[in-house]
Amino acid sequence: MSKPTDSKDATADPGADWPAYVEDFRRAGHEAVDWIAQYLASVSERPVLAQTTPGQLLDSLPVSAPEQGEPFSAILRDFDRLIMPAVTQWNHPRFFAYFACTGSTPAILGEMLAAALNTNGLHWKTSPAVVELEQRALDWLRQWIGLSAEWFGIVYDTASTSSMHAIVCAREMADPQARIRGSHAR
Repeated sequence: MSKPTDSKDATADPGADWPAYVEDFRRAGHEAVDWIAQYLASVSERPVLAQTTPGQLLDSLPVSAPEQGEPFSAILRDFDRLIMPAVTQWNHPRFFAYFACTGSTPAILGEMLAAALNTNGLHWKTSPAVVELEQRALDWLRQWIGLSAEWFGIVYDTASTSSMHAIVCAREMADPQARIRGSHAR
């Protein structure tokens, strides 16, 4: 976060001048949203694959952490100059690897709101909104794909976690005693 232009060093202690700190966030946030919109509008003009060699980004970054923060505009310039050449463009219309793109504009806005709230859905008490919104959204998905009301779902954090759970469920269906007997050659 950059230093506010008309306040004391709110970066060192945000509480020292909270309104200026929040206003600095607002300005930087608008700058970031403008950058994102420009990126999405022009992503198809970029190369799909990163344009760097192994270690090139690492070698271009300072060896030691900075002593002080920088203005957001300087961070964004470094982002364009150093980070963007080392990014494979998953939002590119010609990117067909791995799994589907989730960087739609509604998803980006949702991520911004979720990041601002910084909630954790460990259980209901940690965030009733997270738990109940997940339940309702998965119920809608169940209805859209025509499953009966007895079906329910869970949102997992990664494709790997959900794949592992799917394999465990398939194993339980095929061999309910596998947890007791262990694996066998078949």
